[in-house]
Amino acid sequence: MSISWPTANSFPQNVKIGSSRGYRDNNVKRTAMESGPDKLRLRDRTITKTVTATLSLNKVQTLQLETFYESDTSYGTLPFQFLDTANDTTYDFRFFQAPSYQHLAGDRWEASMILEQMP
Repeated sequence: MSISWPTANSFPQNVKIGSSRGYRDNNVKRTAMESGPDKLRLRDRTITKTVTATLSLNKVQTLQLETFYESDTSYGTLPFQFLDTANDTTYDFRFFQAPSYQHLAGDRWEASMILEQMP
């Protein structure tokens, strides 16, 4: 069972417009041959998708994201449900690495995340 994305304190449910980028991980094994073209084969039929996203947060929401990362997802080891804004569908994701933060001004922060969509 996946953990739900936080909703308290008006926590953002969508990423900042224009900040989400996704790509499918390479699932093809390439082997060089002595002559002729390289040999290609599938590693596995399950392919993960990596997504980068940015959230606009205030200080309280920044602390809430830290708690979500550290406590709820056990430092990113547990999957959680998150909306993929590319197709407005909720999938199971997990953190690829810890979120990074940038203080913009006053009570405005920006959190950058790299997420891995679970197959």
